[in-house]
Amino acid sequence: MASYDHFKESGRDLPYAAGHHSENIRAIKQVIETSSSLLVLGLSGSGKSSILRFLVSNPAAQSSGMSFVYIDCNSLDWERDKETAEEEICGNIIEYVFAQRLLEAANFRDNEPARAQLRFLMKDLSVNGPPHLAIIFDRSELLQNRLGEPFFDYLRSLRDINPHLSFAFCGRNLTPGAFGELADILWDEPIWIGALSAEDAENALHRHLARLGLALEVEHTDKLLRCAGRHPGLIKYACELVRAGKVHLDNDEMEIIEQLLVSPSIERQCRDMWQDLDLERQDALRRIAKGRSLPSSSIIEWLMRCGVVDRSENGEVSFTYPLFGKYVDSLGPPPLAVEKNTVFKGMEELVLSREEFNLFEILWKKQPDIVGHDQISVAVWPYAYWEVTPQLINRLVKRLRGKLGDRRYIKSVYGRGYRFIQGTAPLPRDGVLEDPNRYLTSTQHKVLMLAMKVGNNHRPTSMQRRVLSILSELEDLVVPPLSVVG
Repeated sequence: MASYDHFKESGRDLPYAAGHHSENIRAIKQVIETSSSLLVLGLSGSGKSSILRFLVSNPAAQSSGMSFVYIDCNSLDWERDKETAEEEICGNIIEYVFAQRLLEAANFRDNEPARAQLRFLMKDLSVNGPPHLAIIFDRSELLQNRLGEPFFDYLRSLRDINPHLSFAFCGRNLTPGAFGELADILWDEPIWIGALSAEDAENALHRHLARLGLALEVEHTDKLLRCAGRHPGLIKYACELVRAGKVHLDNDEMEIIEQLLVSPSIERQCRDMWQDLDLERQDALRRIAKGRSLPSSSIIEWLMRCGVVDRSENGEVSFTYPLFGKYVDSLGPPPLAVEKNTVFKGMEELVLSREEFNLFEILWKKQPDIVGHDQISVAVWPYAYWEVTPQLINRLVKRLRGKLGDRRYIKSVYGRGYRFIQGTAPLPRDGVLEDPNRYLTSTQHKVLMLAMKVGNNHRPTSMQRRVLSILSELEDLVVPPLSVVG
């Protein structure tokens, strides 16, 4: 294989516009020209792999005297032991070096291990090879997780043999401290692949439309781009959904976003981006989505660097990808955690009274089981449990829900008690749980129960029980059994 022209990024089928990802490519080449190594980072679907494949497969994008070897770690056979995996990687590098005619002859014996052969090869390349040779490892998380520091120490030894050698490690969650001795020659700052430029986003949209054989009016292309934002993956999936007839561009933008979010491909892309973030950054995005106080400036800068948010001239912070912003807004409450009698909501420490913590603790430990009133009484008021009334428990539950900031954590179960629910499931599409005007007051509830009585024995029907069960989830009160209302 003499070149990488089999990559779709080579533009063989659909040519790329001039200046494609020019800023990112310029930054990568500048590091390689110093014979330094670098990390290329980005959230899921940001196009970091595509940019590197474009660079290695387009000679016009490369600087003079620069050569590349591209290794896709995801294509390697990781079912085998570490030594075999390392041999495969070294063998691939040797194969690509000769396929691209970077050397004419090998100065090693064929029966030697690939690791040893590559050492000899690097010695020859240091004298007769290109001025700059960059080996790119795509999806490098696999290297960190499967091979670890010993392999990076080996790569560092290759760099010691050939000072013209650079490495580029591309991934989503790479830890510089896990690169062993190689960390000493890494560029000071990773190169982040964030949101597309306005020009690149428009070019990406039109490339996908051309690929799918779609011709849209300018008004519709602009609307689709505003909804998806400048994210390569979201743009791609949005175009495919339009082609499949699942998105109607005559609707307003919020309706289009709702249609897009129903798609499994869009939901999966948003979920992958969300899971790339730690709790602190997830908390920050929740606050931005809800219009609450902004997180620290360092968090904002990090989110801007990876392209998730942008700051306007007047200082307003908003999502770069409106589609992802809506996804974040639709998520359930942040996860809770307990550590040494302290409750954390995401990164926030909650201040609870003794009674509130005791209630939280029993619901937490019993989840997802239902905890009855008697169990709560004993757990919260062990020395006066016989005096506890349903109304007292109800008021305590209401206070705890207020501290937790979201009533969905604690679910009322009609006639039985309460249940704790941990998770980040999206809100219902109709937003019932978000609208306080949809909740019934205690008086309204009792009136409804009285009005539902039928017959002389006042026995509830199955439909009545179903209605009351639903109402009990929507209201902060202990629902009394139908048989005692009268």
